[in-house]
Amino acid sequence: MQDSFLSSGLSPRQRKVYVLRWNPEKSPFRPSDFENIFAQMKGIIPYDAKHPLDWSIYDWRSVEHRDLYVMMQVGNGLNGITWFGFLGGRPYQYELENGRVTRKRYVETTISFIHRIEKTRLLTADKLCAAIPEVDWQHGHSGELIATESAEKLGLFLVDELRKVDDNDDLKFQDFSQKKYVLSDILTFMCPALKKELLAIGRNKSEEITDINDLMVTIDDDDYLHWDNIKEHLSLDKLDGFML
Repeated sequence: MQDSFLSSGLSPRQRKVYVLRWNPEKSPFRPSDFENIFAQMKGIIPYDAKHPLDWSIYDWRSVEHRDLYVMMQVGNGLNGITWFGFLGGRPYQYELENGRVTRKRYVETTISFIHRIEKTRLLTADKLCAAIPEVDWQHGHSGELIATESAEKLGLFLVDELRKVDDNDDLKFQDFSQKKYVLSDILTFMCPALKKELLAIGRNKSEEITDINDLMVTIDDDDYLHWDNIKEHLSLDKLDGFML
């Protein structure tokens, strides 16, 4: 059974979105570690379930199970979002050799999408600064909570960029979710205003449900390259358990 912390994370609510930051030049998580995670995602090497990837969270007091994050690569010539997914479990500290514990808190992560930004040129800082200028994409602490309105802009930006690409040598969507469901997750959990618009114009397959937190965004067609008005290609439906 899940404890109250995990259950509250899965309950119908507006998910929060955090910006994690990774400087490959300074972080103990090295470029070789990125390649190891990328190879696990691609199925080139087995998934290491005993050592899940975690990251430090500055605004850890507000973290709930199944909130979302984007990983921002900083400190390089080409900065931008390199992967994103969900946060899981409680924030925790590590015990040091001297018996003390780390000042920073960490949270486990799952990855829904990952790419080599130097090769794909996707989700770059210059595009982010233009799309969501109120967030400082070039600087700041790791684990920064962003406002719901900014998270919505970010979600729409992610979908607009990712709808144009598919798995390749430098890019991978999570096998379990696949591209269509990754995009659906983003719109479901990051875009409450969009869901309200879809509800208002009658694009709700579960008419008895009117609370947007109980509704998921479904993609009606996957001819992504020919999308114009995104709302014409989306509907709402009862939130499935597997998306919780």
